[in-house]
This record gives sequence, structure tokens and C-alpha cells, in this order.
Amino acid sequence: VQGHFAQKIDRCEKCSVYRAATPDPLSMLGESFNNMVHIIESQHLQLEAVNRHLETMAATDVLMRIGNRRAFEAAVRRTASLSKRHDRPYTMLMIDVDRFKAYNDRYGHMAGDAVLAKVAACIHSNLRQEDEAFRYGGEEIVTILLDQTEAQAGTVAARICDAVQALGLAHADSAFGVVTVSVGLAAVEPRSSSDTTWQGVLAAADASLYKAKEGG
Repeated sequence: VQGHFAQKIDRCEKCSVYRAATPDPLSMLGESFNNMVHIIESQHLQLEAVNRHLETMAATDVLMRIGNRRAFEAAVRRTASLSKRHDRPYTMLMIDVDRFKAYNDRYGHMAGDAVLAKVAACIHSNLRQEDEAFRYGGEEIVTILLDQTEAQAGTVAARICDAVQALGLAHADSAFGVVTVSVGLAAVEPRSSSDTTWQGVLAAADASLYKAKEGG
């Protein structure tokens, strides 16, 4: 429209309105280049966001909405290295839903999946922001508590047991009448622990869980 009116004026090439409406080819090329750069940058940012989302999904258990086994191994290697380098304690909690097979047999697998999701959310909500929880396999969840001694982790474990029981999820085959969890823990304090490998800590936490199960 500006160009149309500008052409009605004598010597329109001197009119600023006309010049703005009909830029020279070099200006048009520059503007096209700038637009192309903007589009490429925008697509690059979108691609980065998609990649981050895919990485998160690849490290997350779909059912429990916590880290998966792959994410656990990456995190525990990182934690063990940090602990050794800076002489910082950490603790693993191995958590298992009690009599879960009996629950599945009585209530069905869909109900069992719902229970696992609720238990995982409950456990996660009872951890600090810097603590991490992962689905280790089946109904087992393992957590990594950095800068936590055995005594401190014991308090966390007791709180998790109480919180899950307080959910009041009916379980007719449980001695408590509701869904409960058992917890085994193992702590690493670099200067005093004999086995500071993460595999050794995990094995000790698993053995502790077995004792908790045996003890009811």
C-alpha cells in the first residue's frame, strides 16, 4: 500500500516511504539471511529440548516415575566417586514391597501396578531434594542418600516405612492389613568402611533387607 501511494509522487525514488516499501536487493538478501538464521536457531533449540526429553524418558521408569536401573548405575558410580574423592559418606536404602506377589494374585496386576506407583511416589516425597530413588527391579526400589550416615539413614528408612503404611492401601494377605515395605540399608564412611565399592554397598543393603524381611 505504501509503495502504491509512493508511486503517485514525482521522483518517487527519493521518497522515504517508497524506499522503505521497496528495499534494494542487497537489503532483501540480508533480511532473508537473518530470517534463515533465526529459523535455524529456533529449530536447534527445539531439537535440544526434544533430546533432553528423550534422555529423561530413557532414564525414567514408566510405571514408578522414578529413575530406572540404567539411571541408578550412572548415579551410583558418580556418588561413589564423589564420596571417595571428597571423603563424604553416603547410604543406600534397598526397599521392597512386602508380600507383593500375594497382592498381585489377590487383586490383579493392574491394582499391583497402581500400588507400585503410589508407593514410589510416597518414598520419593519422603526424601530430600538431593536424594535419588530408582526402580531396581520388580517391586524393589533403591535410594542413594548423599552425606547421610547410617544413623541418619535409619531415621529416613523408618519414616518411609511409616509413611507407606499410613497410605492405608488394603492388603488382605499382609499381617498389618495394609501394604507395607521393608528396608535394608548400608552406609559408606570412607575413612572407616572396609568395602567402599558401590557394588559392595549394594550387596550389604540387599543382605540387610533380607534380614528385615526375616524379622517381619
